[in-house]
Amino acid sequence: MATPAPVKKVFKIRMSRGETDDSDIDLERVEDYVLFDERENAIRFGEIYKMKKTIIIFLRHPQCFTVKEYMDDLCRVSTEMLEEVNVQLAIILPSKSETAFTFRTEFMLGHSVYCDPEMALYKELGFTLVTSTGETLASSKHVKSGWVSGVLQSTYRAMWYQDFSADMYQNGGCLVAGPGRLLHFFHRDKCLFDQVSINKVLEFVGAGVISFPKDARVITV
Repeated sequence: MATPAPVKKVFKIRMSRGETDDSDIDLERVEDYVLFDERENAIRFGEIYKMKKTIIIFLRHPQCFTVKEYMDDLCRVSTEMLEEVNVQLAIILPSKSETAFTFRTEFMLGHSVYCDPEMALYKELGFTLVTSTGETLASSKHVKSGWVSGVLQSTYRAMWYQDFSADMYQNGGCLVAGPGRLLHFFHRDKCLFDQVSINKVLEFVGAGVISFPKDARVITV
């Protein structure tokens, strides 16, 4: 009687605290989606991470106050800090292409900014339209305002950006990809307060951590 082959135990690796791992994300399937830079030039999504490991942050619409407050912290991540570990950062917005220039100007960014006007890539990656799943303002490491001041901020930002086709329900996420079709990390935001912890991603790529007012793991010196 032949000896049965040994059973191989399969481990499913979860890439982030979000809802999924990399098993349902096919970079080859999404690499040809077209985005637009601040000069309204078209670029394939795959070109962003083709040559270098890249942290790609998919934000909600920039009119949302949670984006403003998340960006206040993300702006502390310098290009020099990432270059030390051979990593770059790209930001993608679910908005019309001309928004990229306004966004870069507002935050004085040194990182790349792209727009997905039809939100086609957002939808292909499965980013949700859910606004609440039990997450609260207190659970966010980067959102500082309460609801009332947040709504007032969003109203002001709507006048600043003037994107009347904005979908304020569209959530984003984060992935780390490259070089080429290598996917290292993936997170889908469950609601508008579920943005990935910036320090978590920085630790993941080996860049260390930096001080944020609401991140209790990091002591401000």
